[in-house]
Amino acid sequence: FTATDYIQSNNIADAKDLMWFDVTNESYDQNGADDKGVPVEFQHALSWLTFKFNLKDNNTDSRWIITDVTLKGIEDKAIFTAVKDDTPEWSTAAKSAEGMDVVNVYNAGEGTGYTVAYVDGGTVLPGTDVVAEGTNARNNAVLVIPQSCAPAVVDADGNVTTAADAELVITYNLKTYIGENNYLNGQTVTLPLNGSPINGNKWEPGKHYIYTITFGANEILIAPT
Repeated sequence: FTATDYIQSNNIADAKDLMWFDVTNESYDQNGADDKGVPVEFQHALSWLTFKFNLKDNNTDSRWIITDVTLKGIEDKAIFTAVKDDTPEWSTAAKSAEGMDVVNVYNAGEGTGYTVAYVDGGTVLPGTDVVAEGTNARNNAVLVIPQSCAPAVVDADGNVTTAADAELVITYNLKTYIGENNYLNGQTVTLPLNGSPINGNKWEPGKHYIYTITFGANEILIAPT
């Protein structure tokens, strides 16, 4: 089975969950007792990304309001091939058009946002995860074409010689201690999406990657599983 030049939307509300199933060796008699068909097991062809936010500990103030989250460097067009009894592959990944390498994960809108709070295990970014079956909420899971997420290459002087393949950009408002309701608006942080739990710094078909972003008084960290 081949999906040629498959394109995934850079808006998660419009993204599709591409699935496939392998050839089965089961027999089927359309006139017999098994005339309901042969059961097959669907597989996910894409990679599923989940982003959790948390504070360093329950003694850290809730001073960060997330207003925008995007993925940079994402290739949205590729060829998917599945061969019987073999590992499916994605090839010739590329951008479908200019500017299509940015995935819009979360945008709170003017005057709103998600306030980061301490929760054991972190909280999935609102509106970006699979919802419970039977609800009316939309499934806005972040599904991307499997591809490299290798980090940037930096030389001895700290200069970036090769850009990162994929990065997470978070825009937030930071409450200060000067006066009441005083915020530093439009602050940004860019975080790498690679990590040792991710084999070979690439996302693979049918796998779920969870990134936990932790806000502390002096640093913002990201940890993948």
